[in-house]
Amino acid sequence: GDGAQADNVTGDFTLDWGRVETEYWLVVGLYDGASHTGVSGNVTVNGGVLEVGVRKNDEGVYVESENGCIQLGRAPGSTTTFTQNDGEVSSQSGGNSGENALVLGNAANTVATYSIYGGTYTARTGKILIAEGSGSTGALNVCGGTVYAAAITNGLGSATVNLDGGTLYPLAGGVFIPKGVTLNVGDNGGTIYLAGHDVTIDGDVTGTGSLTVTGWGTLTVNG
Repeated sequence: GDGAQADNVTGDFTLDWGRVETEYWLVVGLYDGASHTGVSGNVTVNGGVLEVGVRKNDEGVYVESENGCIQLGRAPGSTTTFTQNDGEVSSQSGGNSGENALVLGNAANTVATYSIYGGTYTARTGKILIAEGSGSTGALNVCGGTVYAAAITNGLGSATVNLDGGTLYPLAGGVFIPKGVTLNVGDNGGTIYLAGHDVTIDGDVTGTGSLTVTGWGTLTVNG
């Protein structure tokens, strides 16, 4: 995602199999401090393992680094996508990303989308932040597979979670989806697996599909 350093540039990365590790963050639609237009970036994971924010210690054992966030849309006005068809993707909080492991729409006036159709995405530590920048539009589309995170939060833009055949797996109790994040349940429905947590959804809940709740624990919907 480091290809967007000039006007009208698109950076693309595809993982079909194998394992890719980064010690630090993964940025799609990178901002270099100048003013650019037409910047976009796309990541596609069809299989394999993409692990952001890990390194080998002196004993050769993988440990978490200090900054392992995935950020989509650091360039103002950029359009970025992350499409996961299968495989395992994970990241973590830390560094300048604060408590966020995945940020969709980091800068102002960006459009950022993470769509998962199979496999797993895991926020090993931290939260998912959607539409951080002013005027940004961010969407997490869970159309299959499972998304693991402590919470899904919003910034200054328009934030939506589209649940349409996949599973949300809260890793902690408390407010999982706050006010300001819309949970839209599509025709294929969706599942929230509580795993012993008492979880609250304060954001608006829309859509025509059915929401299935599994695992012990309590789900409270206030939206």
